[in-house]
Amino acid sequence: MNNKELYESDEVVNKYANNSVRSRSLNNPEKFLIDRFDIKNKDVLVLGSGAGRVPVNLLLFGNRVKGVDRSVKLNNIANENFPNSKFKDLSFELGDITDLSNIPDNHYDVVIFAMNTLDYVDSCDMRDKAILEAYKKVKNGGIIALSSHNKLAYLFPYKIKIKNLYYKSLFEPYYYSKENVIGGGCIFKGNPSFIIESIKKLTNMSFEGFMCDTRNKFDKLLAKKISVAQFIFPYLLYVFRK
Repeated sequence: MNNKELYESDEVVNKYANNSVRSRSLNNPEKFLIDRFDIKNKDVLVLGSGAGRVPVNLLLFGNRVKGVDRSVKLNNIANENFPNSKFKDLSFELGDITDLSNIPDNHYDVVIFAMNTLDYVDSCDMRDKAILEAYKKVKNGGIIALSSHNKLAYLFPYKIKIKNLYYKSLFEPYYYSKENVIGGGCIFKGNPSFIIESIKKLTNMSFEGFMCDTRNKFDKLLAKKISVAQFIFPYLLYVFRK
């Protein structure tokens, strides 16, 4: 099963459509992103919007939000649960994030790849296309935020279950592996330095910082510098400015 098929499967659609699975709440890095970069009263494009979790929460901060997702089923659920007739500043559109030609360029203050969306793009070439599409849509001075699985954290058991530790491709900057959480498809995992430098080179954007899923004081201490955080947290949320 490829990643596109995976997100049309009943198992995955039901998971993300179920209100008991964080469908109405933001995770910690997303909360930190909103506060740190003042994502309020902005035009925001959410790529990989799924059943609408991130877009609908962004409305609470006065933002005007468009969500894009390639899953027909998840997009239908988002439109059913949060129709534009009731949520005037929110809309959902079916589309592939590697081709956003139907969305105006230089229009959005913020573009967000929702929760590791970019890691489910099928290849590095397609991943680059998605980043370049996002780059076209954000205004000069605007930000692009994306979270990505951190390859280095899978070497140590602090946040990772022992069965999920991975030492193959140890000296490579990234690899693709089976998706363990849902049970199908594959995901990208990369070194933070590779992710940051490759995006800077591809777009000439500046790297503005990162957020981690910190849950206690010790986590916050570890998350102060990326040189430490990259060995601890299974995914990081990166921010770039155009």
